[in-house]
Amino acid sequence: MEIVFLTANVIFFLISFSFAIIDFLHYFQLNSYHYGMQIKWMFMNYSKLVIHIIIFLFGLLLLRFDSNFALIVLPVIFLISILINKPKKAKKPLVYTNRIKRIIISISILVLIVVLAAICLKINSLEYVILGMLILYLLAP
Repeated sequence: MEIVFLTANVIFFLISFSFAIIDFLHYFQLNSYHYGMQIKWMFMNYSKLVIHIIIFLFGLLLLRFDSNFALIVLPVIFLISILINKPKKAKKPLVYTNRIKRIIISISILVLIVVLAAICLKINSLEYVILGMLILYLLAP
């Protein structure tokens, strides 16, 4: 039963993570790929970041008390995040330029490295797997 909840966690995490990345990439593209403008935009629209931080802290709190309970509750939290970050119709939609594709590939490689490191190091502890997902989620923006 634990593997079912872990699988649900991973699936909902990946969808939530993807939506968050696409959302922030869209704003990065609208800011003409200028890091300074993106940082300024992030401070002006801090509510999106606060949501990521709250989900991260709530996940850590759940993990601290009971990892089995966290396995059940975290998919619900990631589902809420999916609904919040669900792509919306924009005046100027995200265009998948070569630059955006390279950024997405880079992020995918980093996520793959984290997953492969967990497998290679034989991290069987559920807490570390969930903690890794939460850290990646926090770093999504």
